[in-house]
Amino acid sequence: MGTRAAELHSPVEQRLSELVNRDRREGAFCNDVPVQWLLTVYFALVHAAGREVANGASTASGAERSLLPTLLGAFGAPPPAQVSSEHLLEDQV
Repeated sequence: MGTRAAELHSPVEQRLSELVNRDRREGAFCNDVPVQWLLTVYFALVHAAGREVANGASTASGAERSLLPTLLGAFGAPPPAQVSSEHLLEDQV
């Protein structure tokens, strides 16, 4: 990752790391892979969603609808019907 990308990712990565660690302690996310791996998966999927929107393969809302269940599945979270995106966004404020 380039220096600029690392600078942009750093605040998000720090906050996301805190959230992942908290949710792992609470049993909401898997403990069988390193936190850094989950952060790498997060950024890879978010960037992939952005590329899908940029190249016209998806709308922003379509990418968001696909991204949430994919991330929750990767993190070992309950199915999206049990976790609302509003709950996830509350922690980002």
